[in-house]
Amino acid sequence: MFRKQENMKVSCFVIHLERATDRLANVNEIMSNAPVRPQILRAVDGEQLSGQVQASEHRRHLHRPEYPFSLVQGEIGAFLSHRSSWKRIWRGDADAGLVIEDDASLDPELMKFAFRLACARINELGYIQFSVKKPRGIAEILASERFSDETFVNLSAFRTVPLGAVAQLISKKAAMRLYEVSESFDRPVDTFLQMHWLTGQPVATIYPSGVTHGSSELALNSTIHRRKGKQKWWRREWNRFHYRSALRRLSSNHLDVRQALGDRT
Repeated sequence: MFRKQENMKVSCFVIHLERATDRLANVNEIMSNAPVRPQILRAVDGEQLSGQVQASEHRRHLHRPEYPFSLVQGEIGAFLSHRSSWKRIWRGDADAGLVIEDDASLDPELMKFAFRLACARINELGYIQFSVKKPRGIAEILASERFSDETFVNLSAFRTVPLGAVAQLISKKAAMRLYEVSESFDRPVDTFLQMHWLTGQPVATIYPSGVTHGSSELALNSTIHRRKGKQKWWRREWNRFHYRSALRRLSSNHLDVRQALGDRT
């Protein structure tokens, strides 16, 4: 049976956009149900950033595979919010930080169980995402623990990192690495995290994690405003398909899962 590493200190941040007052009740739920005592991290409001600031942070076509879309203001703000959490973890006095977005919904018992499993491996793995849905793709199971008669919690490394940044546990070293390599970015934060060959930081995934998206109403009222269709839907989907194909090829070309994790498992 796993156990949390002795004397390990974990901080917790809930990323919350101040003007998103419709999420305050959900934030309070997260604060009550999180496995460690959280503090609110004020999200960067992409709509309040000047064009000069946006241009200095977001630069298109920086990395391969080339990301085919420009970012909307909310995506820029979301990336900068996560980057702020990396800085807080890196420069804080905790060994690792749990970062949760304000639209998350937590199952207290299951998340506590998944969190303990993640804490037992965070020093060697660096970054563990709490998946909100069952991940798909080629994976290696790094650890598996029984939560109930019918449920096993699996800690896995996927060849192509699943998308999502609703909740994650990040070590101090990983936070420093991600912060330093993300001074400029050209894609959303979860897509950026898929490129371990660029960041130097592989990502492990835990599922079931006790984390899901909040209510459908919260999902509809996303603070990341989606672009409206100047570009035809089929063209966008074609570009997305080619991008994801290129990403899978690069993921496959950069060693196998265990080597990508630096033989730390």
